[in-house]
Amino acid sequence: MIDLRHKILEFKKPAKTSRGEYLYRKVWYITIYNPLDFSCYGRGEAAPLYDLSAEYTDDYEDILRDFCVKLEKPINSLFFAKQKTKDFSAFLLKESPELIDYPSILFAFETALYSCFVEWESEFSKGEKALDINGLIWMSDYDTMFESLRLKINEGYKCIKLKIGAIDFEKELDLIRYIRSKYSKEELEIRLDANGAFGKEEALDKLKQLSVFDIHSIEQPIRQGQWNALSEIILKSPIDIALDEELIGCNKTKDKIKLLDSLMPSYIVLKPSLHGGLYGTKEWIGLAEQRNIRWWITSALESNVGLTALAKWTASLNPKMPQGLGTGMLFKNNTEQYCYIKNAKLWYRPIIKDIYPWQKLSLNLRLDDISRGDNACDKSSQSTVVDKSSQNSIVNKSSQSAVVNISYENLSIYKGQIDSDLYQFLEQWWNDEACIKVQTSGSTGRAKQISIHKTKMILSAERTMSYLNCLDGQGKNVLLCMSLKYIGAKMMVIRSMVSNMRIIVRKASSRPLQNVNEKIDFTAIVPLQLQESLQSDRQKLEDIDCILVGGANVDSSIIKNVYKLKNRIFSTYGMTETISHIALRGLSESVYADYYRCLNGVAISQNDDKRLIIGTELKAEDYRDEMLITNDLCDIVEDGFLIKGRYDNVINTGGVKICPEEVEQIANQYFKVDTILTSCSDVSLGEKLILLIEDSQVDDVQKMLEIDIPDDFKNLIIAKLSKYHVPKVIYRVKKIPRLDSSKLDRLAVHNFSAD
Repeated sequence: MIDLRHKILEFKKPAKTSRGEYLYRKVWYITIYNPLDFSCYGRGEAAPLYDLSAEYTDDYEDILRDFCVKLEKPINSLFFAKQKTKDFSAFLLKESPELIDYPSILFAFETALYSCFVEWESEFSKGEKALDINGLIWMSDYDTMFESLRLKINEGYKCIKLKIGAIDFEKELDLIRYIRSKYSKEELEIRLDANGAFGKEEALDKLKQLSVFDIHSIEQPIRQGQWNALSEIILKSPIDIALDEELIGCNKTKDKIKLLDSLMPSYIVLKPSLHGGLYGTKEWIGLAEQRNIRWWITSALESNVGLTALAKWTASLNPKMPQGLGTGMLFKNNTEQYCYIKNAKLWYRPIIKDIYPWQKLSLNLRLDDISRGDNACDKSSQSTVVDKSSQNSIVNKSSQSAVVNISYENLSIYKGQIDSDLYQFLEQWWNDEACIKVQTSGSTGRAKQISIHKTKMILSAERTMSYLNCLDGQGKNVLLCMSLKYIGAKMMVIRSMVSNMRIIVRKASSRPLQNVNEKIDFTAIVPLQLQESLQSDRQKLEDIDCILVGGANVDSSIIKNVYKLKNRIFSTYGMTETISHIALRGLSESVYADYYRCLNGVAISQNDDKRLIIGTELKAEDYRDEMLITNDLCDIVEDGFLIKGRYDNVINTGGVKICPEEVEQIANQYFKVDTILTSCSDVSLGEKLILLIEDSQVDDVQKMLEIDIPDDFKNLIIAKLSKYHVPKVIYRVKKIPRLDSSKLDRLAVHNFSAD
């Protein structure tokens, strides 16, 4: 399975080049999951530069998504292959030759596959040896560049790279003059990067002025594409020329040979995200070394995901000179950092996989007397809060609720402080078992326990929150008001975790908003709760930004009422087997649709019976190798489906799936006659259970004579099944309709009851 998502990186301060400055940076992450074990995965980063990458267009994300779809099946086959490939670059280009023209995408797939299968092992990757790197001084005003330079030198860098061309050239000369007055070329190597800032007529004169300062090299003195002028500059320059931007878009071997033979630079500076991925970069290196052209690798403003892979790959090449690699310290909101700088060298901190992916998630819980439920130690106005000085300390403050961060490490200290069902679920979630046992509701047959991989639950939660644009939920509140016995409530906890939202817990009731005074941003409820909230807590309901309604069909009368609300309300389609919903239908005006729209990564089709077939990697382990054939009749539309009715005879009442045969077996024995369980439409429950008892004493086949429900029959049903299996009404009828085969005609019975 391949998962794709993007991230907007924010620079701590503007990153200036001669082409302009960056304030924000959009990157995409490709995650490849082992279909045999979802806890095994590899991640790669696609990080094109909008003003520099040859492949960057407005539809870049659509192109990237198309590659994910095209490559998913062949990549999945790698996990089942008897003979494992080691050259993933060749594999990718064989499957999709056009990747050669999309270096940032090729780099992402290459690094994801290598990290999933066989990473580059070296003394660096073991944390035993560092990489020599240059200290980078970004373009800025003179004072800022001077201060950055002073700090880099004090940190011990022996190689400094200055980006020039953004401020007055005389001031840049003053800065370099100062450096050389303090440090000789033996003590400090100076590299320059002009990013094409010089005009072709002035370039040689500026290079001559710079040469008196013993400059190691200068990258791309003039803008790319001016081969005649550049060839002359390289030939006559007193400073060695390194090419960078000139290599962009030159992806075919013959074109690379032509460029190197025509220009013969002293160095080439290689960025896999720009210069052909790992495959193209390695080819550049081979061709350069044949011509005695030296090289170094540099990053291209990737986040820590791309930087870490790039550093490990570079180390495997045994480079002989300082590289242009960093640790992503430019960004405010970078991903987890594994590379660090010590004594002006780049080190790698080996990942010790001592905890599993699901154990890395934590839960922000708003803790108050109500959320503690029946386990609250004190029913007064005291609330438990976390002491700021220690995440493991608890103090009490009067009349306030607090947000506590509960994690794998500190869960035990909250025993007795939080709702018992929530605590039990978190214990199951954070243990070492890869799968969690859940009870199905009976959508695909009799209810049973099945296993769901926790990593798939995370992916399902992320998929939903991404669809709803709720992944960044910092400071927002989730209301959990359903029973944690069911997958819907469990998934709400995981959605809260992956979005970093705060969760507020209320006991399941028909009026979930009754005791809620905080602003709620996201919740999931069943139709009965929706109906009651419309009647009793309408304003609170409308104040919630996004609501999911699941567990049962939503009656048309409720939909008519919901449509008038201004917030986003969706009906969900899914089941425990698909790890909660796979499609959403908008009910309120701003998102309204008369059909279910599929979430990303979900494929649907029909069988000959017009039953809906669901294809998704995110399903229970019991169904891992199967397509899920539902019992729902449907019409397929462009991006989803329209449910027409049920194929089987399972009755969904109030979100509980009832198998009629189970109730009928008990009823037949109790009443000593044939019975049949059917249903009719009900505003609150969706479907209301009706039991028909065959009684020849009824004088008319069209009559239905209601009788009281015997208490001992009711108790028998509750004892053997549950209270939800108890019929709401019992009728005596003269004859139960049957098919020619003598089997009960359930459709005729249902229509008879409805009439």
